Amino acid sequence: MRRLDIYITKTFGINLLLTFVVSMIILLLNFVWLYIDEFVGKGLEGVILLELFSYLTVRLVPTALTLGILIASVMSFGHLAEHSELAAMKSSGLSLLRIFKPLLILLLVIISSSVYLSSEVIPVTNLKFRTLLENIKNKKPEVLIPEGQFYGGLSGYTVYIDKRDKESNVLNGIMIYDHSTRDEYQKLILADKGTMEVFTANSQLKFTLIKGSSYAELSPKSGSPKASGFRRDYFDRQEVIINLPDSELERRNSSSLASLYTMLNNRQLRDTILALKDERQWEGKKFANRFLIHLGMGSTPQSYVSDKKHSTAISRNITQSELQYSVNLARSQKEQIRMFSEEQSHRQKWINNFMIERNNRLALACTCLVFLLIGAPLGAKFKKGGLGSPVIISTIAYIIYHILNIAGIKYAKADLVQVAIGVWGPLLVLMIIGLTLTILSSNDRLESVTNSIGSYLKKLISFAK
Repeated sequence: MRRLDIYITKTFGINLLLTFVVSMIILLLNFVWLYIDEFVGKGLEGVILLELFSYLTVRLVPTALTLGILIASVMSFGHLAEHSELAAMKSSGLSLLRIFKPLLILLLVIISSSVYLSSEVIPVTNLKFRTLLENIKNKKPEVLIPEGQFYGGLSGYTVYIDKRDKESNVLNGIMIYDHSTRDEYQKLILADKGTMEVFTANSQLKFTLIKGSSYAELSPKSGSPKASGFRRDYFDRQEVIINLPDSELERRNSSSLASLYTMLNNRQLRDTILALKDERQWEGKKFANRFLIHLGMGSTPQSYVSDKKHSTAISRNITQSELQYSVNLARSQKEQIRMFSEEQSHRQKWINNFMIERNNRLALACTCLVFLLIGAPLGAKFKKGGLGSPVIISTIAYIIYHILNIAGIKYAKADLVQVAIGVWGPLLVLMIIGLTLTILSSNDRLESVTNSIGSYLKKLISFAK
């Protein structure tokens, strides 16, 4: 029995390692696809990109684990069923839950590690990743002047290059429009050919121009009666130096991002949630007290309200202006209540973000166990190993979970449902499905039930037609 447990664990572990790496690569490529425009043309060093992707890899570990476990469970049990090994285990008296036993122990270790990683390591990694990503976004692009286009990426200059020889780096048909000192003059420089050099040490761009001319239109000084002048010069060789913005990656302080809910560990999330709830409750009590005090500032004595005769007299003697004042006061109080209700709603939605983050870390780790309960019966049902059918089956199951999870979190953030329902609801639905599939597979009834459902759906479709 021990050898069997080792064999099952080994088979699942190898498949899990493979699918985890594949899932991680897919998630990394998805990130590159989304942010490729932020990286192009900025001359980022390999060390910077390696640092960024190392942070990103740590952030994606829980997500890649869940997807990897789902695919690995379908692959492993599909392989066992395809080679009749699963049937041999069942014929020897082993239930599917008993076959699960070594994998459940392995998953408990994985879940514990994932919870610790999500609580203690990933928040720190999130902070470093977001800070570095913002620095990359704010980095100035490199000077890349295209052929046949006016390039206005240089401060105070517009450059046009007709042709560029990639081998000799010689530029042909150069046009430089200088409007850096617009108040004094505007200058246009034309050259048949030249070269371009970038000096990163002092952030300068140097054009060496050969055989050309310059045209300058001089503007009159302020208050001068003289008209503007025009000057034309010819040259055999001329150098034009343009100052560039600093192209080095600026490491900015990350303190502004440190208070975001994705940057906090579980202990910090708990303390923040309690503090925000106390603040919301205190604001509610303060508004209620202020509102009651404001209502108690009327000119009518309280004793008159209970006296019918006096109240009748007051109602007869009230003027139109006093009545209008009361109506306006009531409308003002109604508007204040509405505005405060919206403020309290925004506070609750902000609290929900922290609560969702805290619950989602544990829920994402528990998804690993649920995916095992779903993937193993599906693999035993379809009897296919490898990366073909298991990937398709797992992708469909993961898409269903992902849609339910996104919808639940969206409703929880909007305060339309409780946070527990929004985060744990999709997982509960999948848990019921996984337990049902596992029980049916243990009793060898999964095949008959799926066939019955398939025939019923066919009849329903034919009836609809």
